[in-house]
Amino acid sequence: MTVPIPETVSWKEAGCIQPLAIAVHLGRRANMRAHQTVAIFGCGPLGLLIMAVARSYGVKKIIAFDIEKSRVDFATSYAADIGIVSPINKDNKPALDFASEFIDEVLQEHGLGSGADLTIEASGAEACVQMGVVITKPGGTYIQAGLGKPLSSVPLFLFTAKELTMKGTVRYSPGCFADAIDLLARNAVDIKPLITSSYPMSKINDAFIAQHARKDIKIVVMNQE
Repeated sequence: MTVPIPETVSWKEAGCIQPLAIAVHLGRRANMRAHQTVAIFGCGPLGLLIMAVARSYGVKKIIAFDIEKSRVDFATSYAADIGIVSPINKDNKPALDFASEFIDEVLQEHGLGSGADLTIEASGAEACVQMGVVITKPGGTYIQAGLGKPLSSVPLFLFTAKELTMKGTVRYSPGCFADAIDLLARNAVDIKPLITSSYPMSKINDAFIAQHARKDIKIVVMNQE
C-alpha cells in the first residue's frame, strides 16, 4: 500500500522514513510507556531514531551508551537525558564481571536505582549485550535490535534470575511507514538534525565514501537535480 507524503515533510526527511519505520516497529514491540526509564546501547542512526521515537512516547528518562564520545554528545543534544561513553575491556576481564562493574558505577552515579525498565541494544556488540542485561531492572524488558555476530554470549543465569522479557526486532510491520510519516508531519519526531549531509544522485560515489569515513550521522542521496 502506497502511503502519501504530506507537503509538510521535505524530500530529505522522506529519505529517512524507512529507518524511522524500523524504530516505530521497535517501539511497538517494546510496548513503550511514558513512565519508563529506557537504556539504549548504540548512538548510530538506528539508536538515535529509537531515542526520538521513545521521546515521542513521553518516556521518563533516556540513557544513551556508545564507545564514541562524539556520538554520545550528539545523542544528549538530540534526545537522550544521560549520555555515557562505554569503556572497552582492554584487560580482558571476564565479560560479565566487566559489565557488572561498569553498570554498577553508572547506576550509582546517576541515581538510577535498580536499573532500566526497558533496554534496547542497537549496536550489535556482544559487550553491550552483557551490559544491557545487567542494567535492566528485575521484571524489565530487553530488546535486541543490533545485528552483530551470528552467535553472542548472553548471561542466561542473570537473565533468568531477574525474570526479564527478551524480544528480537528487525525491519518493520504493516502500518509502520504511515506512523513514521505521521510522526514527522506532526513534528513529534524531528529527523532534520540527523541528516548531516546530502548528495545529488550524480555524486553517489562521494556519498558512499563519506559514509565509509563515519563522520556523518545520516547521509541522504537526492534524485532531484
